[in-house]
Amino acid sequence: MNPIEAAAEIGELSETLYEGYDEAVDLADLIGMIDNLDTAGRALRSASTAAKALANRKIEAAGEQRVVLPNGVLAERTGSWRRTDIDRDALVKYVRKCALLDDIRMDVETGELRPTEVVALELHQRCFRAEPKWTELKALGVDDDEFCRREFVASVKITKAKVLR
Repeated sequence: MNPIEAAAEIGELSETLYEGYDEAVDLADLIGMIDNLDTAGRALRSASTAAKALANRKIEAAGEQRVVLPNGVLAERTGSWRRTDIDRDALVKYVRKCALLDDIRMDVETGELRPTEVVALELHQRCFRAEPKWTELKALGVDDDEFCRREFVASVKITKAKVLR
C-alpha cells in the first residue's frame, strides 16, 4: 500500500473512533488503545508535516503560489519560522536595556521622560506573552472562578516502562 492509499484508509478508519465508547470495555484494552492512538497521532503529525513540505516544494517548482486541484481543493504555499534554543534571559536583558533609552522613554505627547521601570514593564508586556500562572495567582488569594470559566478535561497519562526479565 502506498502512502496516498494509506492516508485515505486512515481517514476512513478514523471516523470509527468518533463513535462513543462502550462503558463495558476492558480498562487495559482502553489504555492500550489510547497508547496506540497517541503513537499514531505523533506519526501522523510527522507524516503530515513532511507531506506539506514536499507539496510546498512542488508548488514552488511549478512556479506557483497556489494551485487548484480538479476536485476543487485549493492548496497555497505558506510557512513560518520556528525558533528554537531561545536565550530568554538575554532577550529580557536586551528589552530592559531598551527601556533605558531616552527616545523610547520619551512621552510623545508631553516630551517628558517616563520612568525607566514603567517603560520596562510596558516593553516586557508588549514583547513577551504573559499567560496566567494560576498557582502563583492562587498564592495571592485569587479565586480563579472570578476570572475564568473552568472545565475539567479528563485524561490519562501513559508512561511506558521497560519490563525486566
